[in-house]
Amino acid sequence: CVFEAHVTQQLRCGALADRCDKKRYFLDILAPVMQKDAKREQKDKVTITMLQDAIGGSWNEVTDTEGVFFPLGVAHVGVGVDVTLAQASVESDHRMILNFLTQGIASKQELPPSSHPKYDELNGFVHNVFASAELYRVASEQPDSCVEAAAAL
Repeated sequence: CVFEAHVTQQLRCGALADRCDKKRYFLDILAPVMQKDAKREQKDKVTITMLQDAIGGSWNEVTDTEGVFFPLGVAHVGVGVDVTLAQASVESDHRMILNFLTQGIASKQELPPSSHPKYDELNGFVHNVFASAELYRVASEQPDSCVEAAAAL
């Protein structure tokens, strides 16, 4: 996910214009929602929900099941993303992705920097994807320090 978000962010700001001739770049976010059958008459159902990229910082919520919505817990995690803490199934992939973010070269051997402006850019991009959904969650659930959380968004 980190790599896909980075590529989308780079395409949108024109940094890869010499490598791609597409005019628009979309990043749709999908998340499964488990619907429990309260009566246990049927198996639990999984519905896929989506934040559909509407370009320009806008997102549409899409699902094919009425009453099922994009999980706000995903948005809560999304606004706190730190790409340096992202996990990869293979440690060398983690190094390669972070090196690609910072240097444009996916090196396995070289240790990536612990901090870099490119990390901050990508963290900001991911934060912005989920900010409106997180604001809705904060306003709806009103957790402790909700005023501070809303102001930070």
